Amino acid sequence: MRPAWGRRYAAWVVSTSRVTPETKQRILDVLQDRWEASLLALRAQEEERLIALLPQMAETITQLRAVQQATAQQGAEIRAHLTPEHA
Repeated sequence: MRPAWGRRYAAWVVSTSRVTPETKQRILDVLQDRWEASLLALRAQEEERLIALLPQMAETITQLRAVQQATAQQGAEIRAHLTPEHA
C-alpha cells in the first residue's frame, strides 16, 4: 500500500543519516503511519481534489478506510467481551 514516491522519500531520509537498521525501520514505519493518517483525515473536498490529480489514490484511501473499520470493529468486539472487572 506504500506509494512509490513515499518510499523514495523515506529511503532518502534514512540514507542521509547514520542510523541502525532498526531505527531506519522505525522511521519508515512512522512516516508511513503519518502518511496514512493524513489520507484518512482529508476533508471530502480535499480528497476529491487529490483523487482528481492522482486517481490511483482512490483505491489506496478505500483500502485504508477498510483496514480502519476492521480494526475498529475488532476493538469493539474485544470491549464487548470484557467483564466489568476487566474494564
